[in-house]
Amino acid sequence: MSGQNIGLGSWPARRARLTPHSVALRYGEREDTYRELAERVEALAAGFRNAGISRGDRVAYFGANHPDLLTTLFAAARIGAITVLLNARLSPAEISFMLADSDTALLIHGSEVSDTVEHLRHDRPAQRCRADSWQPIF
Repeated sequence: MSGQNIGLGSWPARRARLTPHSVALRYGEREDTYRELAERVEALAAGFRNAGISRGDRVAYFGANHPDLLTTLFAAARIGAITVLLNARLSPAEISFMLADSDTALLIHGSEVSDTVEHLRHDRPAQRCRADSWQPIF
């Protein structure tokens, strides 16, 4: 990535250049540096591209507040995609409606909502993956 400021999607890489070893995120006992965050964002952005996601496409995140939510947000912004954040307390019918209404191309979800995801209508979105494995993106 060049030194160009391309908005929210470039923030992790820009911050990693300034303070690569500083803690970017704390979650429980987990601590991620800015370098680690930037590397995950770039890898996920590449995975999105490989999955056919491009500028203007919608990528939904469905799950609890977790570092994967931020990785998804930054990676989507990195390629110009739009992040659709879905509340983990919504019903399968509400989630299905929001996915269809937003024309989501890819659903990223936490393992804690896997049961709900199994109950979603299977026509939307065409691609789904669990955040803890990023499959089938990689």
